[in-house]
Amino acid sequence: MQNDFRDFESARSKNDKITRDDHNYIPKLVLVKKLFQISNIKRLNKAWVTVFSPTSSVSGFGSFTHDETNPFDTIPRIWKYGKYFDGTVVIRIVNRNPNKSSSPSEFWTRPELSLRIIHPNGTASEIDKGLEIPEFNWRIITSLDGAFLDPVNIYALQKGYLLATYFNASNLDDFTTYEEWGRIIDWNGNLYSEVFFGKAYIVDGMWYPSATAIVTNVDPKKGFIRISGMNITYIEWQQYTIDDSFNLKILSEGNITLQKNGTSVFNTIATVDEGYSIIIGVSTNSTNSSNNNPLEIRAAVYSVTKRYDDKQFGAPKMLYQLNLDNITITSIATGISSTGIGQVCLLTIAQNNVDYYVKLNFLSSGSITEIIPLDINVPELPSNSITGWSIESIPYGGYVFYGYFFNETQINVLVYYFNEITNNFTIWDYGSEIVNVFGILIILPNNTILVSQPSQNNSWSFSTTDIPKFTDLENDYSNFQVKSTSPSINANISTSTKNITITYHEPVELSYGNISIYQIDNSGNNIIREFFKGVNSFCSISDDELTVTVNVIQSTFSNPNSQFYVKVDNNFVRSKAYRESIMGINDNIWKFNTSSIDETFAETVSGVLRLTAEGTEYYEKNLNSTGKANFFSVLKTELSEIIPVNITRLSSNGKTQIDTTVSHSRQILISLNIESSKEERSVTYIVDDLNDMIIYKNMTSIGLFPTTKYLDEDFGFKPKRSIDETFAETVSGVLRLTAEGTEYYEKNLNSTGKANFFSVLKTELSEIIPVNITRLSSNGKTQIDTTVSHSRQILISLNIESSKEERSVTYIVDDLNDMIIYKNMTSIGLFPTTKYLDEDFGFKPKQNLWDKYKWKFLCVILVLAILVILFLIAKKMESKGRNLAILQLGLIVFDFIMDVLFVSKNGKVIEVLYVPSVIFLAFPIGINTIWAFYIISDENKSKPFFDWFTQHEKIASVFTVLSSADIDTLSILHSNLAGFKFFQAPISIKGKNRIFWASCLTIFVEDIPQLIIQLLYHISVVTYDIIPLLTLVSSCLSLLINIIGRLFQAINNCRPGTLEYDSTQNQEDFDGFRQLQTPATERNSTSDKSISHSTDVKEEEKNCEKNGLTKRSSNSSFQEVIH
Repeated sequence: MQNDFRDFESARSKNDKITRDDHNYIPKLVLVKKLFQISNIKRLNKAWVTVFSPTSSVSGFGSFTHDETNPFDTIPRIWKYGKYFDGTVVIRIVNRNPNKSSSPSEFWTRPELSLRIIHPNGTASEIDKGLEIPEFNWRIITSLDGAFLDPVNIYALQKGYLLATYFNASNLDDFTTYEEWGRIIDWNGNLYSEVFFGKAYIVDGMWYPSATAIVTNVDPKKGFIRISGMNITYIEWQQYTIDDSFNLKILSEGNITLQKNGTSVFNTIATVDEGYSIIIGVSTNSTNSSNNNPLEIRAAVYSVTKRYDDKQFGAPKMLYQLNLDNITITSIATGISSTGIGQVCLLTIAQNNVDYYVKLNFLSSGSITEIIPLDINVPELPSNSITGWSIESIPYGGYVFYGYFFNETQINVLVYYFNEITNNFTIWDYGSEIVNVFGILIILPNNTILVSQPSQNNSWSFSTTDIPKFTDLENDYSNFQVKSTSPSINANISTSTKNITITYHEPVELSYGNISIYQIDNSGNNIIREFFKGVNSFCSISDDELTVTVNVIQSTFSNPNSQFYVKVDNNFVRSKAYRESIMGINDNIWKFNTSSIDETFAETVSGVLRLTAEGTEYYEKNLNSTGKANFFSVLKTELSEIIPVNITRLSSNGKTQIDTTVSHSRQILISLNIESSKEERSVTYIVDDLNDMIIYKNMTSIGLFPTTKYLDEDFGFKPKRSIDETFAETVSGVLRLTAEGTEYYEKNLNSTGKANFFSVLKTELSEIIPVNITRLSSNGKTQIDTTVSHSRQILISLNIESSKEERSVTYIVDDLNDMIIYKNMTSIGLFPTTKYLDEDFGFKPKQNLWDKYKWKFLCVILVLAILVILFLIAKKMESKGRNLAILQLGLIVFDFIMDVLFVSKNGKVIEVLYVPSVIFLAFPIGINTIWAFYIISDENKSKPFFDWFTQHEKIASVFTVLSSADIDTLSILHSNLAGFKFFQAPISIKGKNRIFWASCLTIFVEDIPQLIIQLLYHISVVTYDIIPLLTLVSSCLSLLINIIGRLFQAINNCRPGTLEYDSTQNQEDFDGFRQLQTPATERNSTSDKSISHSTDVKEEEKNCEKNGLTKRSSNSSFQEVIH
């Protein structure tokens, strides 16, 4: 009989050759004889009787008694059982058939499957089902070793369902024609389709109906494995799954053959990784009388494993071996460790009639992690014992040892608890307890033990008691690997909670099991809100690898005043150290509640849903008119359960229309109205939740229901847009043509064709979006997209005008961008012109340059501010210097940098402007460079300048190089900026004139052409960027300043009586020069002064020129040239 996967399967007596999952019988023929002797013996009454809830906490003794609703002619007896993860127990009761004669070796039961479901709340429901199977299934016989051979068996599957097995035969008198069959039964008594399992197991002419074992997967929803065989030399197996209709489907099958020498025992276990493992103990029974080799292996334990998706079991792996004489492995008890990692195997090993015990910890892969010999002195059973010790694990640590014996005419059970930490035994509360003939003992997940009592009259019962907890680990999650969670059990959380966490005791890593979040509605139904695997972008793990954080979508906890629980599947995480799957958290354990919120009332919303291509095909081809009407009815029902919302608030007009924006498949749109309500949730929240759940339908219950699964996750739920749309201003945007489209536009179209291209493009887009064509416009400009290096592609502009009568520009922009990006599945890819639009680009509204480059603009402004500050500092240091040279230098450098960036970054955008841009950048640089070196070289012929040049060679060199950008840079050298000596170069009048005329030339060969290029670029491009903008600004400033500066310079030079000052003249030169133009009295008064600039008298130049006289001073840098 199937036990909970956490528990050890019962081991039979040491004389049995088989250990399987069927501990619900006492293997002695004498029991069958006594069955009829004690049928009328009164049950020993207790002084206290309580109604017992199997999963509730009980203190001391208790009992659970059930009185049958319908009276039976014979006493109902607890016969077999199955149990579920939540503590629910299913009992099969049998009654002797009074219409059939019985004997000590066989008896007939009432031909009906009687099941009793004991629920966690302490109630019991009754199912009596006629299976319509051959009559021989209701006859129970005994084998030669006293085992009950019952053709009908039951096994617990997932909650709400169980498996019943039985036999059919083509010839009732011929065992060889017997076949085992099975079918699923739900807790309401509904039967599902039958499935053939295999031929009857027959050995030496004896039929063994109990030779089959059913082992449920660690995740019961994934089915079970069936093992058929009594000898490990050859067993057959089949793996089954349960489909959505709760019918059985075979996944794989095969057989296992091992060595035939010696004796063997085996046990099958569902492993924590959702696979299966068969643990095999082989003993040679050698006494070493003829072989003195001490290294010979006398006994060994092997594991053959199979993962869930494997087609066959793997090769045997040795877990343990012994080389002692007279060693026999008599039983194997296996189970998943409740307090550790992986699985546990407890071996009973006999030597010279003494039992020894060894505990093996192993992984799902078959690798052994720990071998622990248990040095224990097992209490002796009474002399009238009819079994050896059977062993089961305790959920909270330790083991239960129990055995059966006769006490006069009654069958008793003796139970001991073994604490492996303290290594001692404790007898249970009842001492020796009277049990019914089958001696059923059940250990529940909450550490409660149930023992079947002898039945009387029309009732049956269990004695109950708590088992001590033999572990320091304790929590309420039924999983000792879990340390804590957030939120904790029974906590209150906000509806806006964005994540939950699980903390483990040992480091873990994410794996492929699911985590699922359920809402419990007012009717007690579980509604799945979200689910996904551990290896998912929604899950992350902390740096210490102990805490898993699970992010949730907005709709998951959005329902206020509601109860939720989280189910964590096995293998959601696995041990970091062992890479072994870790057990999860079962249903209805990790529960918590959402707090109340104040929801704003919202009016009724009409919206649109879209069916997938599969859903559209199903709706249009598989449904008639009645089916289509029913489709909408079922859809509303399912949505009302999923959201959840009162179904009366949902309605649909039943109309459909084709979504023309989808080109790759046929998909239809359907309507859904959500009515407003002041008593229930606001429409606003429902709309948001529904949209989220559809978009994430692969992780919400939308994808699980038969009709809502057809809703398109790429569409969601979209409220119909009308006057609620926000008005938006006109948008100018950019489209990009594909390489193919660019080639077609540039090579196949003339000027008329290119103009027509834009006209056709607007027409097609107006039909596709759709939008009034008058709202679309384009300037017909194109430019090369320099960001694309692998091909030539051009950009074109498109303007979308605002409108208060039609759809908002915002929505049109979004739709157009989406349709271009997905043009292979929208009508964009079908039209002759729009098919050339680049899906990798979409539609990009032109961004405000300030918004896009705000920080770069601020950097330019900051640099300007720094230059102004430096100007003010320089003016304070030397007020008579030409300190504006700081700003002049900044503009020259800025203009040059922008010119270079423009040519390199944007020069090829408008190809016709690229060559002129390069020419009018390089040619002025060449002229300025040659002219600057000529001026400096010529000036070096003058000793004063040469002396200055020698002292400030680096400065002079830097400014000579910078003058290649603008020749006027050389004038800064004699500006007396801030009074610095290196800005007091004694440049001659001739040198200054040369700089002046070169600057004038620059206006015509650089400034004006570059400004024209910038203006042409501005009116030609589709998108304007920061570099062209700053280049245009710098070009305008440079041209304006150069023109104004040259004009003032020319006027100043031509005005009579104007003095030019040379800042580099020494005091003697100034004095001599002053004598040519000032009275004697004035010369005397000024002869002591130090003048920081030279003077040039225009009038004297004229006089000297007339006389043909050139006057030079031998010890002065000042030169007057008479032309």
